[in-house]
Amino acid sequence: MIYKFLVFLTSLLFFTCSKDVSLSDIDGINQEIDNYENEIRIEAIMYPAEDFAIVRIDKTFSLDETQLYNCIDDDGDWLLSDDENGNGIPDCGEPHVDEYDEILPQVHIDSLVCTSVRIIDHDGLIYEFNYDSNAGSLISYPEYTIGQDNTIIEDYGAWVSDINFELDGLESLNIDDRVFTLECDCGEFGFITATDTIPLPVEFYQDSLEVTPLFENIQNYPIILDLIQGCEVDNFWLTTSAGELISTNKFYFTTSSLYEQSFWVNIDEFSPLSIDVDDCTPNSLNYIHSFPTFGSNNSVSDDSKYIIGTPIAEIPGYYQIKVQSMSSGLDHYFFYTSLGLNDPVRSNLRDEHANVKMGYFGALTTNTLYTIVQLPPMLYFGDYNSSQSTIDIWIDAKIDISSFLFSIKGLQLNGEVIDGEIFTNDEWGYNIDVQSGAVSANTINSRIETGNNLLLAKLTFDPDSILDGEEICIEEIGFPWEGHSIPYVVFYGPCITID
Repeated sequence: MIYKFLVFLTSLLFFTCSKDVSLSDIDGINQEIDNYENEIRIEAIMYPAEDFAIVRIDKTFSLDETQLYNCIDDDGDWLLSDDENGNGIPDCGEPHVDEYDEILPQVHIDSLVCTSVRIIDHDGLIYEFNYDSNAGSLISYPEYTIGQDNTIIEDYGAWVSDINFELDGLESLNIDDRVFTLECDCGEFGFITATDTIPLPVEFYQDSLEVTPLFENIQNYPIILDLIQGCEVDNFWLTTSAGELISTNKFYFTTSSLYEQSFWVNIDEFSPLSIDVDDCTPNSLNYIHSFPTFGSNNSVSDDSKYIIGTPIAEIPGYYQIKVQSMSSGLDHYFFYTSLGLNDPVRSNLRDEHANVKMGYFGALTTNTLYTIVQLPPMLYFGDYNSSQSTIDIWIDAKIDISSFLFSIKGLQLNGEVIDGEIFTNDEWGYNIDVQSGAVSANTINSRIETGNNLLLAKLTFDPDSILDGEEICIEEIGFPWEGHSIPYVVFYGPCITID
């Protein structure tokens, strides 16, 4: 099965610009341009955890190339609303002129040039690739406007194939047995090959001593399990931000050896309501950001492997965090930026004459952590009066609140409110379900502002509904969150034990 991946590839080195630059001002550039011959750049990535690989082969062009950026609306999608200079015709630098969907088909090299693209595993098994004009997607940022999401998903062509990497089997192999080979027969551009070693996935921990693994921790949270409809999750972490807008908590991951030393971390937000029960993954992700991180001498454990900590650094919400171990071929190409693209250290690609070719052949081995970052419960118990059968509920507002809901477990509410700054306020309406213990409230003309700490309500309860030693808890705390696409939910609130 061929997947359409939003993959980790180098940024396309093609830009439009409304400012004219004279190339003749650069010493010796005219001679270089006159002598320039088109080359190819290959970017090939294996994804062992996904049993997938993708190879993008692009043609390079000289600086004075006019075929690509011709300042013409070649695909006919320019509109009068795109006319920035008011002359009524498409021009350089205007929207929908020389954009990605016009440029990329001219850059990609397909099966008309490369007659064979394949990867060979450590046992000699050959995986042939096919060219797909819509093989993958990339995120482009045509412009930036504060408060608006201006990202655009662009499709691109590449060579793709499913590969049965058998990651579980690779983990038991020696490093020398995890070597894969790329072969590209690209006619006039040469027969290009490269080898690289599959890195192993990281393992997640809650601490830097590898004491508390983040493995199947979700089994401790039945409410969340019910929310995601019983899907299995290997790595899960529920953490709080301690009242801060940005969480400073860290999660840790360890490597299997010192070979895995560079990592790419990708963070997406998701809604638990968007879980696809067929494959137990979110079917809708909101990209937040991604960044590299590295092993160092300070993070080497006694077992000669790296232990790396990285902060969540997100506002409360639901996040899918992918940590991808980078192979050496990928690492050298992306991080040896002081070297040229065809430097023999930076690129591991060679043609049949041992000449260096631009690009890389590498692997990203993924492990995924699902984490919920939440604010503290905000609701807590105050005075418990057994003689009057009342209990106080207080609220410490970490966000502006105009409606909320929660449940009281462990006692039977009577539905009566004696006191409280909210439930006795005429601008608020509330409802108490005495059977389930569910409590909700909302307002139209008022709100509880951030930073307020006040008595929500003094509630009455049936004294016969509790026994000594029983636990009373506030659960299922939910608040709509202004400016946040996903409602704010605290799954587990405070509890008190009746003496």
